[in-house]
Amino acid sequence: MKYKLMSGTLYSSDDQPLATISSEFCTQEKKISTADRKHNCRTCVVCSENDFSGDIHCRKYVCTDEKGSEIITAEPEYKEHEDPAEVGWPVNRMPVVNHALLKMSGTNYELVMENSGKYTLSAPNGKNIVSINHRGLKGGWNIDASLRFPPEILCGIFSFCRYIEQENEFLIV
Repeated sequence: MKYKLMSGTLYSSDDQPLATISSEFCTQEKKISTADRKHNCRTCVVCSENDFSGDIHCRKYVCTDEKGSEIITAEPEYKEHEDPAEVGWPVNRMPVVNHALLKMSGTNYELVMENSGKYTLSAPNGKNIVSINHRGLKGGWNIDASLRFPPEILCGIFSFCRYIEQENEFLIV
């Protein structure tokens, strides 16, 4: 299945709007609404009580349905040889985060940021089941899925991609 995400709206291959992602003001929280308004979800970054160190092991990405039940969760992970627990904190930058261990419907997946314009979701067997690619100068994103996912799930996965990217942004205080 091929999709296009433009200006926060997910479109089918025949340009029918399927879902919309909107940001909550001054938060990382996103609201996802399907075009038929049957499903509403929220994504957010949940931090544990002791998240003062900046260590991403204290964070979890969560997508909840309209009842508040978790439908997707993801735990961000550092790039290989970047975990401060193994190599210490870098002096002049934050350690790089490039993937998250995602759990959906009782199955574990891996969401990998290849670069800031390309993400892949892999099944437990290692097969890529979702590919999210930036469209370059055209703007927006192309999403290719080998399995059929509900629109709100695809939007939730996309939101998690953006959370991974934000982990690597330089903070200005």
